[in-house]
Amino acid sequence: MTLLNMRGTLVDLNFSSRRPVLRAASPRFAVKTVLSLASASVLLSACGGGGGGSATSNPPGGGSGNQPSVPTSLLEVGLQSQYSGTTVYSYANIPTAPGLEGSTTTSFTEQVKMLAAPAGSDASYDVQTITNYNTTASSDPSYAPLAGTTTLDTYKNLVTQGSTQHVETVGSKSTDIESTQAIITTISYPTPIPGESYPLQTGASLSLPVAQVFNSVSETVKSASDLTPTGAYIDTTQYTRKADSSKSGTEVVTQTGQPNYTNSITINADSSGTFTDGTNSAAVGVPVNTGVNAVIYTIPVTVSFGAPGTAVTTNNYNAPDWYPGNNVPSSPLVTASKTVVGAVTTLPTGCKGALVLPNMFEIDTKETDLEPLKTEQIASYTVTTAQAFVSNGVVVCSLKQQVETDYSLSNGFSIWRAEADTTRVLTGLSFNP
Repeated sequence: MTLLNMRGTLVDLNFSSRRPVLRAASPRFAVKTVLSLASASVLLSACGGGGGGSATSNPPGGGSGNQPSVPTSLLEVGLQSQYSGTTVYSYANIPTAPGLEGSTTTSFTEQVKMLAAPAGSDASYDVQTITNYNTTASSDPSYAPLAGTTTLDTYKNLVTQGSTQHVETVGSKSTDIESTQAIITTISYPTPIPGESYPLQTGASLSLPVAQVFNSVSETVKSASDLTPTGAYIDTTQYTRKADSSKSGTEVVTQTGQPNYTNSITINADSSGTFTDGTNSAAVGVPVNTGVNAVIYTIPVTVSFGAPGTAVTTNNYNAPDWYPGNNVPSSPLVTASKTVVGAVTTLPTGCKGALVLPNMFEIDTKETDLEPLKTEQIASYTVTTAQAFVSNGVVVCSLKQQVETDYSLSNGFSIWRAEADTTRVLTGLSFNP
C-alpha cells in the first residue's frame, strides 16, 4: 500500500517496507531525488512470500534437466530465488516547468532467501531480500547516477487450515545503504496482513486492512563501507495508521548548523486533518456541496505559510475538489485489493527473460491512497496497479505501475505528476533444506 510521510516522501509499502522515492516537497528541503528498487519486491509479500515455496511437489523450470527440489509448504527455510528488473520513473511539474521534467531508468537485481525469524519474534519466517540497484540513464541532468544496496527482512507466519494454506505478514525491517546515507525503516502490522489462500481459485478476491506502525530513521554516514553516523543530518519519522485510514505522527529533522525541523500531522478517517511545524500550518475539512443547481463539491482549506525570512500569511478558501471523481473522499482513504484472474500458460511480452514455471496463475492488485495532507502545502492521490504471475507461491514475473498526483493546498490545483513502471522477473530458483 502506498503511504506518504510528513515531508512528502512517497513510501510505497505493499505489505513490506521499501526504499522510498525522495524528492523535496517544499522549498525548505534540499533532499535529492532518488529512486531505489528494493521496491521491486512489491508482490513478494503479496503473493505468499516471494520465492515462497510450492503448494504441490511439481518441480519448477518447465523443462528437462537439473530441476531444484521444491518444498510442499508456501514457506520453507532454505528456498532461494533470484530476480532482475527495471523501473522507469517519469515526473513533471504541472502545468509548465520544463526544467523540472524528466525520467530515470534504474536496474536492479535481487537475492531472496527464506530464513528462520529471529528468536523472540512474532513470526516464524524471515523472507530476506537483498537488492542492488543502479540508475543507468536519466533525461534530467540534475539527477546524478545513484547506486545502493537494500536489505529487506519481511517477517511472516504460515497458516494452515485443512487442505489450504496462506501466509500472514506481521512486520518488516529495511536497511538501505547509499554512498553516504543510511535509512532504517521498521513497520509492524497490528493486524497481520493475509495473503491468498492456496491452492488458488479463479475469481477469489481479497481486500486488505491498512493498519500500520511506521518508524524510519535516515542519517548521514561516513561511507557505504563505514556506517558510522556523522550526525550531520538525521531525519526521524514516526506515525501510526489505523485500519480506518486515520493517521497521526511526527517528524524531526536535525542538520548541523541549522535549527531542528519538527512537524506533526493528524488525518481523520473522513479526510479532515491538520498539519503544523510550529510556524506553518494547514487544516483541511470534509468536502461540502457548494453547488446551486448541480452537485459541486469543494474542500474547505486554511493554510498559514511563510517562506524563510518572511511573515506568515493565512489563506482561507474553498478548494476545487481534487478527490477521485470530484466527489466525497473514498472510504477508507487507503484501499488495497487482490483478485485471482486465473491460470495462464504463457507470460506477457513485458516478462521477457523470466524463468517459466508450471501451474502459473495471474493475480491482479489495485491500491489507492488519498492523502488529504502530505505537508502544509501539498495533498496527493496515488493509484497502484499490478499484475503478478505466480506458480505455487513463487512470483515468476510482476508488472507494476504507480501514478502519484500532487495538489497545492494554496489553490487546490494539480502541481505534480509522477509515474513509476516496474518490471521484475524470476531468473533463478533453488531449494537447499
